[in-house]
Amino acid sequence: MMTSSSRKANRHRLIRTERLMFVCSRLVFDMMVMMMMMMMMMMMMMMMMMMMMMMMMMMMMMM
Repeated sequence: MMTSSSRKANRHRLIRTERLMFVCSRLVFDMMVMMMMMMMMMMMMMMMMMMMMMMMMMMMMMM
């Protein structure tokens, strides 16, 4: 009787820890994805700025 109840409690604890791990991993994955997206956006912005600068330089040269 005692053993069965303790085993059940143990299993419950295991499930809880597993769920926690899963949530943590999901959060970390989401954060990584967000970071990647931010980096991509930054790169795009930098490229756009460079292009704009080049265009401005060209315009100045033409004038």
